[in-house]
Amino acid sequence: GEIAVDGELRTARPHIFAIGDVTGRMLLAHLASFQGVQAGRLAVGQSSREVPYHAIPWSTFTSPEIASVGMNETMAESQGRNCRTAVVPRR
Repeated sequence: GEIAVDGELRTARPHIFAIGDVTGRMLLAHLASFQGVQAGRLAVGQSSREVPYHAIPWSTFTSPEIASVGMNETMAESQGRNCRTAVVPRR
């Protein structure tokens, strides 16, 4: 079970924030770091913006490598968007 957070990473108790894997979002270290900065800013009363989950890049270091950012083909087509996909040949 993950800890539910709002768009500002606040838990059900407004003065407590949750970031990283416990939120059940994307399990990525660079996302957790960004969430931490955002939550820290909010905790001390500074302005912040919502985490742009739609634009978080990820990669898997396998052979061949896999990476992505943004929508996948299925998501784009379900929204009626034109899209192109590509496969980069392996050397």
